[in-house]
Amino acid sequence: MTLTEVTTTQSTTWLSEFVDALGEDNVLDAHAEGIDAYLDPFAFHESARPAAVVRPSTVVEVQRVLAIARQYGLALWTISRGRNFAYGGAEARVAGSVICDLGRMDRILSVDEECGVAFVEPGVSFQALDAHLRAMGSGLGVSVPDLSWGSLIGNTLERGFSYTTQSEHQATQCGMEVVLADGDVVRTGMGALPGSDSWGNYRGAFGPGFDGLFFQSNLGIVTKMGIWLRRRPQRMACCSITVEGEEQLGDLVEALRPLLIDGTVQSNVVIGNAMIVTSSITTRDHFYDGPGLMPASALLAAREEFDIGSWNAQLGVYGSPELLAARQAAIERAVLTIPGASIVFDEYAGDVDPKLGSAHETE
Repeated sequence: MTLTEVTTTQSTTWLSEFVDALGEDNVLDAHAEGIDAYLDPFAFHESARPAAVVRPSTVVEVQRVLAIARQYGLALWTISRGRNFAYGGAEARVAGSVICDLGRMDRILSVDEECGVAFVEPGVSFQALDAHLRAMGSGLGVSVPDLSWGSLIGNTLERGFSYTTQSEHQATQCGMEVVLADGDVVRTGMGALPGSDSWGNYRGAFGPGFDGLFFQSNLGIVTKMGIWLRRRPQRMACCSITVEGEEQLGDLVEALRPLLIDGTVQSNVVIGNAMIVTSSITTRDHFYDGPGLMPASALLAAREEFDIGSWNAQLGVYGSPELLAARQAAIERAVLTIPGASIVFDEYAGDVDPKLGSAHETE
């Protein structure tokens, strides 16, 4: 039986079973109010409308969702929060799928201040964990991507990244709880040992490690994950670099490469051309509202208004005031060998509240 046949001939039965398992408020059928929130907000193609959306809140409910999907041959598309709009948001890749939305599983299960580990559920956003740490007076910080509304687990499983010393989120994951398609629950790493107190501290396990099976895959639903956090630095600085010539991209890369390898630069380096940077600041019609590509004259006007180069790089450095000064000096020595290059450091206190937009000092 095909997916289309299943969703048209048996939908009343499996929808009622989902309602019995999760409650009426946590099951949306294909025509329910709010179903459009599960479509790609920037779609340039026909939307893959779901047959239903289900919203479990516990591991037991996830197991029940999987059991119903197995019984009726339903295709499941699982999301944590569905906020990665640039990659389709919450929308399923196949029309007629049942979207399993884990947003209600939003508990911060534990924070180990001494070891710098937090265990979270899929619905926990970067912003929520940061607020939790600040509320408890923690010295730990969260490495956040461009927007803080996304799921830590969702971003990590998709091999997302950010811009701090812990920018590769896959590398900061330690321990997963996963519900497999048959309903079995497995714990990776030291979590496989009952009562283990080192689950979030040590990635190794008894025998082969298999966490990698669940990155960018459909082999299971991750319901819990350990995340390594960083200590808030004394100071931090955002470094912005511009070069004037289109042909100077190679020079910029070669100047920064040794600094990344030796650890002087502690974050990912993000490089974008003038068009990319302009699009992150304003809309296209601010400079040009005609047909076709933005002409060179409009792009030049954007560069002059926003003081940007043909190529623009951003990176971060962290540490004590002395270390920050040494890192900044090394970056300047390397970058300013490029003719016409400029560099600006915006320095902040390590405990800066991102909502303030500027540093606040602590006594």
